[in-house]
Amino acid sequence: MLDIENLDLKLDTEFIGRNFFLIEEIDSTNSTLLTEKKTYKDSGTVLFAEKQLHGKGRMGRSWQSIKEQNLTFSILLRNNNLIRDKLSLINLASSLAIALSIENLYQLKCELKWPNDVLIKRKKVSGILIETSIAGKKIERIVVGMGINVNQNSFVGEFNIRPTSIKLELNRTISRETLLAGVLNCFEEQLEIVKEKPEQFVYTPKFDFSQIEDLHMMIQKSIFKAEEKDPTTKAIEALPSAIRAQLHEENKGASMKDLLDAIQRKVPLPAVAG
Repeated sequence: MLDIENLDLKLDTEFIGRNFFLIEEIDSTNSTLLTEKKTYKDSGTVLFAEKQLHGKGRMGRSWQSIKEQNLTFSILLRNNNLIRDKLSLINLASSLAIALSIENLYQLKCELKWPNDVLIKRKKVSGILIETSIAGKKIERIVVGMGINVNQNSFVGEFNIRPTSIKLELNRTISRETLLAGVLNCFEEQLEIVKEKPEQFVYTPKFDFSQIEDLHMMIQKSIFKAEEKDPTTKAIEALPSAIRAQLHEENKGASMKDLLDAIQRKVPLPAVAG
């Protein structure tokens, strides 16, 4: 089991993880934080499970993890000022917290596969799933689910992206408490930037656009929400600044429309009304 005392010694946050619940086995940490509102009330609450019976990935996929080998947990956010209009940045902050922690602690170079995967040498080491609950027309709570492959030695099944673990990359056992504390500490730092200085939101890991379907889906959602006559430009402008910067770097001199056209040539977008 996770050593809570060891974790607490390494935790250096004001609110993230200060309410920490450790459960040996649960259906889903994300679902529990979303539905059991009387039990889990405070922003920053972390619900950690050694085993999730129905761990979730994006698009209805399951997340498989061997008990007591990895990190599988969810974080509750309830600050309305932070939540409003900043979901994409919170998603990026979550990925960065994991990637930067791995890089700083273990000197393993990470890449971010938008919107929610962290890769090492093109292999998946972590996944993120953000879910929300709505009261009336307002987002009541955000739950950030994180899964990190830490000490797992083998992976069974078929995968879109080959999985790996930090142990497999370094050939040694990793302290889960050290990594978890690092991620929670870094996540709070990234949230502060999102809240106070979102225009300065920067990143170190490189985004991996070799597989662009997820980016594509996100752009398509932005297009459907656009009200201007030029929804394609609106969609590109809606991307987080870090992603736009990389797209421009890889397509120097291209206009916003040209960037979307470049993506369309790889995976055509469905037709939408202008």
